Amino acid sequence: MQAGQIGNRILRDIRWLTDDDRATLFEAFLDIAGRLQGGDDTASVDLTARWRHAGLHAFDRHRKQDRTGQHRQT
Repeated sequence: MQAGQIGNRILRDIRWLTDDDRATLFEAFLDIAGRLQGGDDTASVDLTARWRHAGLHAFDRHRKQDRTGQHRQT
C-alpha cells in the first residue's frame, strides 16, 4: 500500500467515525496538538510513544485486511 492510499484510508476512517463532523475533527486535532505541546515533557513523550505504537498496530491490521479482502463498509 502506498503512502497516499494509507493517508486516504486514515482520513476516510476518521470521517466515518465522526460522521464527517468538521468541527469535531478540528477540535480533536487542536486537542492533540495541545497535548503534544503541553508543559509536562514526560507526558507528551509518553503520549507520542503510545499513539505511535497503537498506530503501527492499526496499520498492520489494515494490511492484513487488504490481504484477506476484509474491509469495513462505509
